[in-house]
Amino acid sequence: MANLVKNFFSDFEDINEYYMFLVEKTKQKEYVGITNEWLIDNFYLLVEHKTNIVHDKKEITKNLKKYNRIFYCLKDIVVRNNYNISFNLLVSELRDYQKQAKIAFSYYELLCVKNILLFLYTKRLADLCHEGYRNLVNKEKVARIIESREEKEIELSNFLSENISVQEEANYIFEINNQLKEVGAKSNRLFKELNELLEEKRVSLKEIINNEYQKSIDNDILISNIFGDLKEFFEFTEEDLFKKVSKTEKLLLEDEVYAKMTIESKRLYREQLLKLSKRHHKDELTYLQELLDRADGEEYHIGFQLFPKKKNTFKVTLYILTIVIASVGISFLLSKYFIPWRWLGFILLLIPVSQLFVQIFNQILIRFVPTYPLPKLDYSKGIPDNSKTMVVIPTIVGSREKIKNMFDTLETFYLVNKTDNLYFTLLGDVTASNEEVLDLDSELATYGVEYAEKLNKKYKKDLFYFLYRKRFWNEHENSYLGYERKRGALLQFNQLLLKKMSKKEQDYWYFANTLGDFNEDIRYVITLDQDNRLVLNTALNLVGAMAHPMNHPVLNKEETKVVKGYALMQPRVSLDIEATNKSLYSQI
Repeated sequence: MANLVKNFFSDFEDINEYYMFLVEKTKQKEYVGITNEWLIDNFYLLVEHKTNIVHDKKEITKNLKKYNRIFYCLKDIVVRNNYNISFNLLVSELRDYQKQAKIAFSYYELLCVKNILLFLYTKRLADLCHEGYRNLVNKEKVARIIESREEKEIELSNFLSENISVQEEANYIFEINNQLKEVGAKSNRLFKELNELLEEKRVSLKEIINNEYQKSIDNDILISNIFGDLKEFFEFTEEDLFKKVSKTEKLLLEDEVYAKMTIESKRLYREQLLKLSKRHHKDELTYLQELLDRADGEEYHIGFQLFPKKKNTFKVTLYILTIVIASVGISFLLSKYFIPWRWLGFILLLIPVSQLFVQIFNQILIRFVPTYPLPKLDYSKGIPDNSKTMVVIPTIVGSREKIKNMFDTLETFYLVNKTDNLYFTLLGDVTASNEEVLDLDSELATYGVEYAEKLNKKYKKDLFYFLYRKRFWNEHENSYLGYERKRGALLQFNQLLLKKMSKKEQDYWYFANTLGDFNEDIRYVITLDQDNRLVLNTALNLVGAMAHPMNHPVLNKEETKVVKGYALMQPRVSLDIEATNKSLYSQI
């Protein structure tokens, strides 16, 4: 088994060499036969598969070392079916094998199926190429003998010796028979001598001819089957095999949450199951059954046992202390060379040094400490009714143009995250002013409401909403501005969504508010800055992550702290090219 990958590359080189040989033949206008034409036309399929093998060579070699059982099972299947197996037939055969042998294929075994099939097919194709090459060599050999004896008497001994092995040289004898007609009148004598020689060896020329024709037909069918299946190998995935064949997967799919998860999240669960079962010296199916037997409650989810909560207080404390001590130490050492006033230099250096150290330290930890993606529910087909979500952009709007640009942005977010139960709000804040109300406020409030209505009419749905806050005196800023700026805007916005703000309070806080009659039960809010981008399906992925039971926030008894799960979730943030040049800070 360990040599399968090595043998694959060796077989591929043989096939590639024969392919180049055939290409040269066709360039010389020589007919190479149907079997060889199949190879010429479909060789690219094998090249594509080889590229995948090269990319995953290390992982494939690792997985193949232990799994003789699945190899011999697949070999039996392809041979019995003459290398013509559809996905449904493969599934049926693997199920039957599990049932008859009373076994359960592991995830690792099923993960190897496509590669093992490829290795088996490549080996058989290489054998066909070796046979084809010998046949073409025999054809050329007979033709050369006939051509060299054009002016001389041709004897059967020029082609055959008396001690020839008929079984091994059947194709060569077949070619002699095919080309004897080129000899002309002398062919009758040569035919007679050939038949006499074969009769002495108790072999019929007719039988050889029939066998060779039948072999040619069989090879045409075989190579057609091989390349047909090589095409189909691109069509099914490991996920399809797991779902249809794996007994472990079937058991996991009985968990309603697992069944709704993304492929990446399911893969995370499987890897953890394999890791734990290995640690407990049990096969994955037995270990999973034990976990399920210990389950209690109707809303039980297997993830809580696969990923039990761990106390990370010590690790968190160690992480913070490392950052603090290193940042203070480095800043103090560098301050000596920074400016004459060392303590001032220390203070000035502390923040940038700590930021730089955090980035470097995090990169080191990423390399040595395993990280796990958060499990997600698969909302790629749309957000369900129980996870209705509002996307909001809180920003200061000081002009009609700003309102239009922000709504155009929200419209773009809708188009790349098109789904039911996803709504969009422009949460407009006022500019700071010495006056509580400006003439422009009424104009902006009206324009924002009208633009939201225009978008809703365009898409024939109530999707877009507009809020425009009022000003209140701020002693600290010595001016009129929105209450507590962004923080206050979002707190009040959530009060609106939770229907905890009366009509009177809404009129008190807002110049414009199209959420007054909004009756949807919003469960999640996605908050964006004006320069953020909600790219393709990002909203669906974010909501899918928040909706997963293992990510649900759990409060302490006092309901003052999240002790498990997440109340807030922030995806990876990166800057686009334009944003990096907008300020000196972003350039740094």
